[in-house]
Amino acid sequence: DWDWWGELWSEPKRILNRVNISASQSVADVGSGNGYFTFPLAELVHPASVYAVDIDAALLEELGEKAEKIGLSN
Repeated sequence: DWDWWGELWSEPKRILNRVNISASQSVADVGSGNGYFTFPLAELVHPASVYAVDIDAALLEELGEKAEKIGLSN
């Protein structure tokens, strides 16, 4: 639920910048869920790859559908 994550982590891009993730780094989003951090990661490291990993196949499917809808391919 993005509202719940938003309460915990209101600015995912700012958080990712603080942990020194930068352009052209390939990263793995372990426990990616439906992409709350995955999408900001993909924008930040583009054109490098982001590997979304989660034990919940339904969430990964939802993430893939969202990525396709907004045109993210990395």
